[in-house]
Amino acid sequence: MIGPLLRVVEKEAASLPLLYRIVLSHIFAPNKNLEVVETSEILGVSKTKVYTPLERDHLMELSFDAWGNKTTADRERNEAAGFQDDAHDWEWDMCRGLAKMLIDNEKGLLDKTKWLIKEHGLDYRKIYRLKEAYTAEGIAKAEAIYADYFKKNQAQETGGL
Repeated sequence: MIGPLLRVVEKEAASLPLLYRIVLSHIFAPNKNLEVVETSEILGVSKTKVYTPLERDHLMELSFDAWGNKTTADRERNEAAGFQDDAHDWEWDMCRGLAKMLIDNEKGLLDKTKWLIKEHGLDYRKIYRLKEAYTAEGIAKAEAIYADYFKKNQAQETGGL
């Protein structure tokens, strides 16, 4: 007797932190490539993956489909069992938040933010606290600036007058 045939379909879906980066790149840098440094914690090896805008948007669609299916299935399974699983609610909330960002962008609600970022020459990755936006030199410079500020304003910072 032959067992049931299984059809395996491989779909690439981004992790939620990567999906966050993809959505931000889609909104704030729509025509630029997205470079993602992936580090293997086990091997300690890092490699850079570059997504073109078309590849990035395709991965974003696949990822939203995959995460939407997963989070919906998790919620339905938990409701059927009669309990609430707070551990997976953050996944649901993050997917909804990212989708809302895309909808707000389509409605033009982020146009002022995009204009301000461009006008002042800011890096959207720093505004949204992405770790790849920071370099060792930039961190050292910021620490030096803060140390100088603290020295000049020590009384104010420590609560003394």
